[in-house]
Amino acid sequence: MKFIALMLPFIALSLFAEDFAGKNSMNGISFKNYKNFNKKWKLVVVRYRKDTEELRFTYANPLAYKTLLANSVHFPEGSAFGKIGVKTNPDPLFESSVVPSGARRYQLMIKNNKFKNEHGWGYGLFDENGKTFPGNPQEQVQACSACHEAAESRGFVFSQLMDNLDLKKNHGITKLNFKLIERESLPKNIQELIPPVFKFLKLLDEKMAKYAFEGTLEEVRPFLSLEVLKSKMPALLLNERKDMYSIVVPENLGSRCQDGLKNGIYMKSIYSQLNSKNENKTLHYCYTY
Repeated sequence: MKFIALMLPFIALSLFAEDFAGKNSMNGISFKNYKNFNKKWKLVVVRYRKDTEELRFTYANPLAYKTLLANSVHFPEGSAFGKIGVKTNPDPLFESSVVPSGARRYQLMIKNNKFKNEHGWGYGLFDENGKTFPGNPQEQVQACSACHEAAESRGFVFSQLMDNLDLKKNHGITKLNFKLIERESLPKNIQELIPPVFKFLKLLDEKMAKYAFEGTLEEVRPFLSLEVLKSKMPALLLNERKDMYSIVVPENLGSRCQDGLKNGIYMKSIYSQLNSKNENKTLHYCYTY
């Protein structure tokens, strides 16, 4: 009987995660209503994630685009943004280039005052088929909202028009909070991922940890990388249950590197993958500054 009682929470958690996978809507946002946003809305900005080799195309509907053009942060009701994460492959015609090779995921951000707990913005995350991901959708929404709080002074919107980008300024982006912790205070399996030479590291704030889900681990890597660059020590996001984590470590004690004409330091990113037999994913990259 004890065995059955112990297993019930794990069974319930598994069923809960499966129940929310493969749905057409999330957080009251139906993907079908926005399916062709990339054909109807204006392109705002394109970003390339070197660490994941992914292109990010962000679009804005007329209301949101008009607000961006006016350099305003007061987005009216009905404003909407859509993002497409696209896989890339080497360009067969130009060896130094990459080309898009199909959507990886879609993200929607809709301004509606009914989303009071998320500062008036509703978030929806969908896979390449327009279906929801496994897991608790409310935790996913809260994780999105917690991250976008870094852009509170900009109406909780990160994206800027390409013509207005100034890479030397953060334009009101608030720094995320990190605290200094001892390596030995971490669970043993995580300690083993951090070189013993580092006795201390930086831990991302508790709010992000509270609502972290698997998709957060990849999205938060740029923030962790920036903290590593500043502090010269590892940076970590660890969820409350301590079963999901994203770690960035300065590789070779922060050896210098170059990416194109920019200087940087070598970094290694490690994050957990709950859907891959609990194996970690590791990336090596040159983080430029």
